[in-house]
Amino acid sequence: MFSIEILLKYDTIPAIGGLMMIKNKVRVVFVYFFILLQFLLHYGYLFYIIDIDKPGDPFDLFIFPFVFSLFIFSFSKYSLKKTLRYVIPFFSLWILFIIGSFFYYKYFNTILNLPLLFELLTDIEWGSIVHVVSFMGIWGLLVSLIFLTIPFLSIYLSFITKESDNKNNKKWVYVVIFLTLLQPIRNILDFKHPLSIRYSLAKTRIIVNAGLPFYLIYDYMKISDVNYGIPAKTYLPDRKDKKLPLKMGKDKVNHIIVLQIESLDGAIIGKKYDQKEITPFLNKLRKTSTYFSNMFANHLVGSADADFSALNSILPMKSTLTYNLNISHLPSLPHILKKSGIRSYFFQPIRGSFFNYEKAYREMGVYKYYHYKDFYGSARGWFSKDKEYYKQILKYIKSIKKNEKRFFCYIITMQSHSHFKNHTYSFLTSEDMKEISAKYKDKDAVLRTLNYFNVIHDVDKAISYFISQLEKENFFEDGVLIIFGDHTAEIESSIYNSYDGYPKNIEHIPLFILGKGIKKDVTINVPVEHLDLTPTLAELFKVPVSEYWYGVNIFRKNSYIILNNLNGFYIDNEIIYKSKNKLFLFKTKQKISENKLNVKHIEKYEKLIKDAEEYTKQWFYNDEK
Repeated sequence: MFSIEILLKYDTIPAIGGLMMIKNKVRVVFVYFFILLQFLLHYGYLFYIIDIDKPGDPFDLFIFPFVFSLFIFSFSKYSLKKTLRYVIPFFSLWILFIIGSFFYYKYFNTILNLPLLFELLTDIEWGSIVHVVSFMGIWGLLVSLIFLTIPFLSIYLSFITKESDNKNNKKWVYVVIFLTLLQPIRNILDFKHPLSIRYSLAKTRIIVNAGLPFYLIYDYMKISDVNYGIPAKTYLPDRKDKKLPLKMGKDKVNHIIVLQIESLDGAIIGKKYDQKEITPFLNKLRKTSTYFSNMFANHLVGSADADFSALNSILPMKSTLTYNLNISHLPSLPHILKKSGIRSYFFQPIRGSFFNYEKAYREMGVYKYYHYKDFYGSARGWFSKDKEYYKQILKYIKSIKKNEKRFFCYIITMQSHSHFKNHTYSFLTSEDMKEISAKYKDKDAVLRTLNYFNVIHDVDKAISYFISQLEKENFFEDGVLIIFGDHTAEIESSIYNSYDGYPKNIEHIPLFILGKGIKKDVTINVPVEHLDLTPTLAELFKVPVSEYWYGVNIFRKNSYIILNNLNGFYIDNEIIYKSKNKLFLFKTKQKISENKLNVKHIEKYEKLIKDAEEYTKQWFYNDEK
C-alpha cells in the first residue's frame, strides 16, 4: 500500500498534483511565518534592552533583524529544501538564544553574553529549569516550546521536498551577506570612534552600531583578550586617616562572619507600614552594634560586584562582570588571610557556576566554597529560605569553629532576590496586598513594594534567629559579625522609594557591625562603600593591609568617597558630585545650583572619578610591559 508521501512524488494525476501544490504552499507559508517571527522577536528584544537616545537608533536596530529575515527569504528562493533543512534550524537556535536572553535580562537586568551562556550550559539542573519555567510564564513557555519544535518540523518538511537549486537567485544570497557585514564593518572601520572606546564607555551601544551577533563576538574577545598587570599607584587617592576609635586591646579577633543580604535597602531600616515595623530586629540591632547610616553599594553589572568590591577593595569593571576575568593576581582578602593562617569559607545557596562564582572564589584564595550541592530542602536554590539556609550553615560553622581557632566566613543570601515573592506573608496577607495595591494608580509597583516588605520581614526574622544561635555558641566572645546589603531593591512606588532620595544610580544600603571590641549603640554618618570593607576586615583580624587597596578602614574618618556606579560619584563632606556637573546636598539630598562649584573643583572631581575607573581597568587591561 502506497503512502501519501510516495504518491506526492509523482504528478501523474491532477488531484495529486493539486495536493502537491497545496503542500508546497504550506512549506512556503511555514518559511514566511518563521521569517516574520524571527524579525519580531529579534527586533523586540533589541528594543527591550537598548535605551533609545538618538533619532537614528530605531533604524540601526532594525538593520540586523531585517537582514537576517531577508537572508532566510532569499535563500528559500535559491533552495527551499536547504532552507528547511539547514537555515531555519540554525536560526531557531538563534531565536532560542534571544528568548533566553530576554528572560535573563528581565530577571537580572544584565545582557546574556557568551561566557555567561557557557557557564549556564555547563551546569544545568532540574531546579534551575523549574525556576526559569515558572518565571517565564505561560506565554514565554509557549513561545519557547514553539521554537523547540520548529527545527524538527522544518527538517521533516525538507525530507519530503524534492527540488533543484535555483542558480538565478543565488546572487541575492551574496547581496544579503554583503548587507549583513556592511553595518558592522562601517562601524569597525570608524577610526574616530573605534569599538574599543565605545565598549568602555557604553558597551551596549555596540549592539546598536554593529548588531547583536558582532557585539557577542567582540564582548567575548574583550573578556578573553586581557593583559593582566598591576596598575600604577598614582591612580590611588590620597586619603588622610585618623586614629581608630575602635578599642580592641591586644587580643586579635579570631573569627569574622559576613552576611551579604540580597536587595537590602538602607531606606527599609526604621521603616513602618500601617504602624508596623518592617524590620523590627534590625531596628533594635542598631542599639547593640555600630551602625553606618551612609553605606553605599558598588553595583554595576550584578550582585557579584558587591562581594568583589568587599573582598578586593577594587571597583568592579563597568564593561563586564569582573568575575568573568581572571582575578588570581588581585590582592584579595582571602589570599592575605591565608598567608596569616586564616582560612576563608564562603556560602551561597545557588550553583557555583552562576556568575562564575566557584572559579572566582578559587582564584581569590577561598579555602572552601559551599553552594547548591552542599545544602538540601528549602535551604538550596533560587527559592531558598534564609532561616533554613542559616540552620544548615550553622552546622558547618560549628564544625569549622571546633577545628580552627581563626576563620573567616562570607555568607550570601538569596531569599530577598527580586521579584520578592519568596516569602510567607508574615507581614501582610495576600488579601491585604490586593486590597492596598488596588487603591493606587501604580498598582503593580505598589504590589511589588508590598511583596518586598513581606520578604524583608522574613529576612529580618531569619537574621534574628541566626544571631541568637551565634550567641548560644559564644561566637561574640572573640568574633565579629558584619551585615550589609549587596544593592538596593530598586523600587519606586507611591508608598516606598529604594533610592531614599538619592540619584537613582547611587544605592544606599545599611551596614551593621557587632561583636568583640565593637562599640554598641553607635551610629556613624561618614559615607562608606563596599570596597572599604576589605581593609576594615584586615585590620579587625590584624593582618597586613595591601598598599593596592582602594578603600580605607570604615572606622577611620574618610574625607570623601568615590563610587563607580554607571556615571561615577564623588562625595565630599556635604556635597554629592555626579559626573556631568550635577550636584546634590549630602544631608538633605536636594539638588543645588551647578555654579556652587568652580572649574577647579569640577576638574578635581572628574579626575578622581576617571582615576578610580582607570585603576580597575589597569588590573585587566594593562599596557605597561
